Amino acid sequence: MQFELFVAARYLRAKRRQAVIGIITVISIVGVAAGVASLIVAFAAVVPWLPVIAFVVWSVLWGMRRRRAQNALRDNTTSLNA
Repeated sequence: MQFELFVAARYLRAKRRQAVIGIITVISIVGVAAGVASLIVAFAAVVPWLPVIAFVVWSVLWGMRRRRAQNALRDNTTSLNA
């Protein structure tokens, strides 16, 4: 693990002439960390509701399928009567 830290520190450290790159690196790392943290919080908030969300989605899909079948049946019976 020592080698990996050496390589990471070597490429993340800025030289005197490249101080702006060091600041951009820090801002990028903080931004990625904030994004990952927000995803973790969002998933933690959604996980307890997954069964409810799945039930609602499947209910809607089942209703759409049933309505489509009823419309197809109605269209077939009207074409037979015509």
